[in-house]
Formats: sequence, structure tokens, C-alpha cells
Amino acid sequence: MKQVDRIERIFTRFRNDDAPLNEPDFDAMWERIEQHRSHSAGMASGHPAAASARRRVSRTAVLATAAVLLTVTPAFAALSDKWAYWTYHSGVRSALEQGLGQQIGKTVSVGDAKLTVDTAVVDDNRTVLLFRLDLPDADPASYPRFAEMKLSDGKGNAIEGNVTFRWNPDDQIWQGEFSADWTPDSLRADVRLSAEKLQIFTAAQRDISIDAEDNRKQTIEIGQDGIDRLVVLPFAQGDKTLLSTSVFFSDKEAQSWSYPSIGVYDGAAQVKEAATGVFGKPGAEGEYTGLQYFRTTDLRGAAVHYKLNYTRKSGEIDGSWSVDLQLDKERMLDGTLTRPIDQTVETAAGPVEFQDMIITPTQIRITGTHEKYKELSFKHFYLEVNGTKLIEGYPSQEAGDYYGFTLRFERQPGLVLSEQTPIALVMNYEVTERQDNNPIHLADIGSGKKTITTQLGGYSVHWTYYMENGNLYIESGSDDPRFGGVNQTYMLDGKHRRYGMPVTANFAGDGNNRAIDRYPHFTGTEADLYIYYYSTDDPDKELRIDLPAPDRQS
Repeated sequence: MKQVDRIERIFTRFRNDDAPLNEPDFDAMWERIEQHRSHSAGMASGHPAAASARRRVSRTAVLATAAVLLTVTPAFAALSDKWAYWTYHSGVRSALEQGLGQQIGKTVSVGDAKLTVDTAVVDDNRTVLLFRLDLPDADPASYPRFAEMKLSDGKGNAIEGNVTFRWNPDDQIWQGEFSADWTPDSLRADVRLSAEKLQIFTAAQRDISIDAEDNRKQTIEIGQDGIDRLVVLPFAQGDKTLLSTSVFFSDKEAQSWSYPSIGVYDGAAQVKEAATGVFGKPGAEGEYTGLQYFRTTDLRGAAVHYKLNYTRKSGEIDGSWSVDLQLDKERMLDGTLTRPIDQTVETAAGPVEFQDMIITPTQIRITGTHEKYKELSFKHFYLEVNGTKLIEGYPSQEAGDYYGFTLRFERQPGLVLSEQTPIALVMNYEVTERQDNNPIHLADIGSGKKTITTQLGGYSVHWTYYMENGNLYIESGSDDPRFGGVNQTYMLDGKHRRYGMPVTANFAGDGNNRAIDRYPHFTGTEADLYIYYYSTDDPDKELRIDLPAPDRQS
């Protein structure tokens, strides 16, 4: 290691030699981190907790992209080249190419670790700060993260945002992006960007033994890097096997950065998962849970073996970085339009009112309201601009707002908009929530699996139930893909509802209608089961709304 004397003054190194670590797949680690973050964000909002522990939530789409067509100024040409190739937001990338970013160029250092804020992109939809992190002997196989990074306004109010890093191989530095769905109330605003405790992470693996055909609970002691033990529970689901995992930590801080998952390998090759996994939902004891799906045939090869893949902390700079900034969005206003919509449409989830469309150089935002606690019943959203279909948008809600929603669409490079440009909102794949209050009787409950079939809204639904380790497991699903799935089950104890604990986490419109509930400490041999609600899917349903241009005479 180069410059050891300087590094050792800054970094605190962490080692644990209790068990050998294999050479990990670093690319897979970053994909895993982003996947875990995505699902955690996607499961964060929704109905009040009392309504249902397992809500079939919408997928949070990865941000896609664009901007207005302007002339690139020479001062920004080199800067846009450095940033445009990696930023997740194509609207930001395009704005930089048009010279619309605000140059900052402020640097603060802690030891040899330098944080430089290069550029701000601020419009009426959001604020994005682009920065560089220059570390001595930076390792592209590692990954940096600040324990906390935030903006503060002039009154000291915290503005939370998403932080991402990407390695720049040309300059041998980390480039970062702080993005917040916040914008100053005025043209200019004084803010402070602050960051605390820079942590460095690397990928790690641990060989483990799993019997994927044994549906009993399997406990594997880990005892390293803050991970205490791993609990695996396999479930057969048609031609797939679900591995339900719970990871318990001896170091609670490590739970926020480990991102553990099961890696399946056939010889040296990693086995591809059969469906997108779900990670990060807290378990009953606060443990970190995961759901991973594999084709059952892929788990039966003679050379198949398993590893626990996770992220371990390898270094830390215990310091504080802060930069005072004056944000200026005046230049962005030339490309900013607000078009009132004022249209109400009927959907399977009730009436939805679309209120306004705000067009900025980086993004198009549509605001609206729906009935309290409801979701938008459509799951895919697109804009057609002058006949051109933009990349899919995504909905969001403010915490505590059970009525309002916002649809966000990244602008695409080369897109030119005016007040009179024809724009239409296209929504498709509708999911309808339905009620059924009839009880489902489970008889002769025991350790052997039993399956019955009932009708829900004309769909044949299979129920498989059995006892394991003092728990009653109830699996539901249908062979008809238009059956969306059962949200959650419950039993009645007098007037009290006893809800099943969800083992699976289902997403509305994901094509997977299989669900599993667990009833701990169940002692009976019979039970009447009720469902909170079930859903049906209509992938072909489409609704198009022409968004009016302002009246030229107004």
C-alpha cells in the first residue's frame, strides 16, 4: 500500500480473520447494494400499519432521463464530458450539455480526503449537486459512503436526499451525486452541504451449506464482520424455489451497510436468479430479511454450492465536511413552464384528479390526488410528447400525505418543448383490489402439507397449509396470471383479528400471485381463514389523457 504513513493517520482499518474470505465479485456487490436500496425505498410508504402488514406496493422505477435543446457554452463543455457519462438522471446530464448547470468549485478537506462540489443543477422540480471525492490511493474495487450527507437551508432545516457514487477511471476519483426532490422557494438560496464520517466498504463472501429441498428452518452461524447468524427457510413454489432469509447481527451498525444475500454457484459460475429478489424488510426481532427466487432445477446440480455475499467495512475517516453554497436557479427558468390540467378520470381505485404539469429543463412533473389511502391502480406511466414516447415515469408520495401524488418523468436529450407542444399521459397495466368476506376452512392441520382449492371472484386459488417448528404456514396462489394475489390473511379470535405474518413481499402488477403467511405458536387442528383483500391484474388495460396546452388567448 502506498503512502501508508498518511493513510494510517486517517483510516481506521477493520480486520476479522475468524473465517477465510473468498475473492468477491465487486460488480455484483454494487448491483446488490442498489437493488437492496431500491426495494427498501419501494416498501417504505403506503397504507397505515394497522391496515395491512403486507401491502402490494408499486415498484419504484430506476430514474430515467433528458433536457431542452440549447447551445453548449465552452466553459461547460469539459465539465459535461466528465459528468454526463455516468449520472443516473439523463435530465441532469442533458442540462449540463446545454450549459445550464451552476458552477460551484468549492473544496473542503479532512486530512488527505478532499470533497469538491463542482456543479449544482437546480430547477423548479429538484436540486442536484455533483461532487468529487479525492482519496489517496482510492481503490475502484471498494465503495465509499458517508454515514450522513444532507443539505440544510438558511434556517437550519434538514433537506434529505439520495447519494450515489461512481468511479471515474480516467481521473481515478470517485464522483458523487446528491439529489433531492426539493427546490428553493426563491431564485437564490443559501444552503449548507454537510457530510459526516466517510466509510469505505469492500465485498466479502463466506461459504455456507444449504439444503434447498428441506423446507425446515436452517440456521448457519457466521460470527464475523458484525453478522451473528443466518437463518434460511426454503419454499417450493411451482418450478421455482424461494429462499427466505433472516440475518441477525451482533453489530447493529453493520446491519445498515452489509446488504447480505445468498449467492448460488454451479462450479465457478454464479446461478442467475429466476425473479427479482426483495431485501431489507425488518423481521419480528429487527433482523434483516430477504427473499430470493431460483429455478429449482438450477439448485440440483452436483457442483452447486452456496455463499453468503455481503459488504464489509474496511476503513473509515471520522471527520466532518461542510460547504456553504448559494444556489441559483434563475438560468433554468427560461425553460420552465406550468400547465394546468384540471382533469378527473375514473379508475379501479376511484376517481383520480390530475392538477398541474410542471416542465423544467431536467424533468416533467405531474401532480394529482386520489382517494385517501388509495394507490394509483395503473402501474406503468408514460408521456407522449408530440408523438414521441418518453421513458417510463414513476409515482411518489410525501410522507403523511394520503391523498396527493406526483408523477416524475426525466426529459430526454434533444427534446424541445413549448407551451403549445402536444403532450399526453398514457397509463397501462391496471390492478384492481377486491373484497371477499367468506371464510376458508382449513381442516386436519398438521405437519403434512394439505392443499385445497377455493374460488375468489371466479378465479381458482390454491391454498397449501402445514405446521413447521410450531408455526402454521399458509401458501396461496393461482395458475391464472390475471389473479394478482392475496394481500394478507387473518383469523378471528372473537372480534379480534389475528393477522398472519407475511413471509413473502409482493409488488402490485409484478406477475407473481404466490404469497405465504405464517401464524406463530398455532395450536389448533382447524381454522377459518379470512382475506384482507385480493387483487386482479389487467395488463392490457390502457388509459390515455391528453394534457391541454394553455389557451393562446388567455
